[in-house]
Amino acid sequence: MTVSPARVARRLAGIVRPRVVISDPPSGVVVDWNVPIAVRDGTILRANVFRPASGEPVPVVMCAHPYGKDALPQRRLGRYQPPMQYRVFHQPEPIEFSAWTGWEGPDPAFWVPQGFAVVNLDLRGFGKSDGTGALLSDQQGDDEHDVIEWVAAQPWCTGRVGLLGVSYLAISQYRAAATRPPHLAAICPWEGFTDMYRDFACPGGVRENGFLAMWSKMTLKGGRVTEDPLAEQRARPLIDDWWRSRNPALEQIEVPMLVCGSFSDHLLHSRGSFEAFRRTGSQRKWLWTHRSGKWSTFYSAQAKDAQLRFFDHFLRDANNGWENEPPVRIAVHDGGPNPVEIRHAPDWPPPDVAWTDLHLQPGGVLGDT
Repeated sequence: MTVSPARVARRLAGIVRPRVVISDPPSGVVVDWNVPIAVRDGTILRANVFRPASGEPVPVVMCAHPYGKDALPQRRLGRYQPPMQYRVFHQPEPIEFSAWTGWEGPDPAFWVPQGFAVVNLDLRGFGKSDGTGALLSDQQGDDEHDVIEWVAAQPWCTGRVGLLGVSYLAISQYRAAATRPPHLAAICPWEGFTDMYRDFACPGGVRENGFLAMWSKMTLKGGRVTEDPLAEQRARPLIDDWWRSRNPALEQIEVPMLVCGSFSDHLLHSRGSFEAFRRTGSQRKWLWTHRSGKWSTFYSAQAKDAQLRFFDHFLRDANNGWENEPPVRIAVHDGGPNPVEIRHAPDWPPPDVAWTDLHLQPGGVLGDT
């Protein structure tokens, strides 16, 4: 395959200076750094809390992850430097957020002026939280359950908590929601796998040798954990109880859910996101699809509008018509970067789909015979 010089030039430009605009933190926000929260076994976890300066109780948008809540953009050479991932993974559209935005998490500069508090939690064994963590485990779900209940009891919270975030920050939502915290009002998992073996370690039964190795090394370096995901992948070529223990009990999730399913993230989050919509026990759930960049879409005006309307409705009873939204939003493309049509359906897969079996033909093409 021949790659054009213009494409190479664009890619190099994106590495040197990604199209990421990071703004100064806003005024009118109270920030409590490294708030200690004791969970059921006495371990102290820590969170950063961003809330309106008015002091009035507000609903909370929360995220939990192993990437370090304090790993925020730093200013160097007169500008904020974006996370390294934006240099490695090209995004097709520009991205904008504030310097308080943790990796793949909600931007306090957007949510606090809308009348929410934002809680960014270091999971057990990571960042400033104590203890030793177990990735994708029941322990993480129990910890997040306890933190949700602690947050709901604070004087600056109305008692309603929602969960929001991308990738691991989506995956952790499933585990927490399956424990059914009484004050968890809604979740918005934005692209997250739900089966560690089928979606991540061995998609299609084939061992994944790229991203998993990088992610495992990065995660082990950043925290204290009981197991090495890469070593487990090498030692467990077939599904067993260890793999099953890493999968959330989707059927136990009952809270309202807005899940993002991407058509552009195959062999990581695509399958799991659609499975979450199909299998969760919630009677009020919506699927929002796209085929663009993971992060450029999450922080886009269109996506934030959907997230805001969803949480407005379920965290503070806004009569904004959300309940009348069709369950499935489908972005239809025809070879270009922008959708040619937005369709809606009552379920996934859409009930009017005509299924066609395609078979690999000589020359590497697909045919119906």
